[in-house]
Amino acid sequence: MKAIPEISIIAPVYNETESLEAFHKEIARVMTRSKRTWELLLVDDGSSDGSTDMIRKLALKDRHVRPVIFARNFGHQIAVTAGLDYCRGKAAVVIDAETGKPVQRRCGVEFQAMGAAPSTAFNNLNLRSMCEG
Repeated sequence: MKAIPEISIIAPVYNETESLEAFHKEIARVMTRSKRTWELLLVDDGSSDGSTDMIRKLALKDRHVRPVIFARNFGHQIAVTAGLDYCRGKAAVVIDAETGKPVQRRCGVEFQAMGAAPSTAFNNLNLRSMCEG
């Protein structure tokens, strides 16, 4: 049985093949420095640009990556919901898989707050209660 990660990072993906490797690298860098156990759920929402193959390659290279692949596009909120359904972490962060702004700036507040409230899910800067289990 695998240990439960402290943090699940859920990233909906739609046609992000050009930015996925850089996004993964940035997440891995930030999380390695955090010294916390983690998983990265890349939820492919029916991409048609090769993102699905890229997600599978990343999962083969990094045990932290967990692919969730949709056969067609269902929309951002369904992708987020699927990520929350499949995540195993004690806390979850939802972040878009784009590289426009550094990961630490996009979710640094959430990562810091998790130390004080590990049973809370964070969606950008909005807090929501998460079922404890």
